Amino acid sequence: MIDQRLDNGMRNQKILFRKSIDNGDSQDGWKLGFGSETGKKNLGITNPLVGFLLASGKISNNSTIDTSTWTVPLAETEIAIYFDKDIEEVIDYKQVVTSFGPAIELADLSFEPKDPEKILDCNIYQKNFILGERKQLIDLDQLTAKVNDKIITDLSNLTGTLDELLPSFIATALKTYGKILKDQFVILGSVVPPIRLGSGQTVTYELQGFSTLSVSTK
Repeated sequence: MIDQRLDNGMRNQKILFRKSIDNGDSQDGWKLGFGSETGKKNLGITNPLVGFLLASGKISNNSTIDTSTWTVPLAETEIAIYFDKDIEEVIDYKQVVTSFGPAIELADLSFEPKDPEKILDCNIYQKNFILGERKQLIDLDQLTAKVNDKIITDLSNLTGTLDELLPSFIATALKTYGKILKDQFVILGSVVPPIRLGSGQTVTYELQGFSTLSVSTK
């Protein structure tokens, strides 16, 4: 059964996307949001929401940002999955994915997340993102991560596995946008609950086998 909230939200999101592109921006990748079991249950959805990432939102590792005008600044420590070929039709992701890496997303929870249509309208609260190194994909079940002082041994506990996430992402992105381009990527959702940021705070994220990513607030 079609969820009209999601259809409406993705249609409105594409309008926002086109305005950004028409104003000279470009797309770097994609994002998933509200993919935890709690997130999906609260919104009454079965798969994570899909949004886009623009080149203007990319910031350097170890950046310090000013979030004083944000409503509820959040940092999410994520995994980026890269696409090695253009995708123009629904396909088994194993045919087009061979690399991955760490990422940090910054979001501003500017209103209470109750309505998935409204959340999609604003591109799932997206503000900025940081990308780390890109390496050959291995079994993510073998990896651990460290966020500040916390060790995470199950990286898919909150987000779900690639088998759960990527088929629905590919189908949704193609339905709305028509194509996923080579070397674009999708960030899967935070491996720990989103971290609320205060002033003068630093978040560090070390995915096993990769250099550390960090972001600080003024």
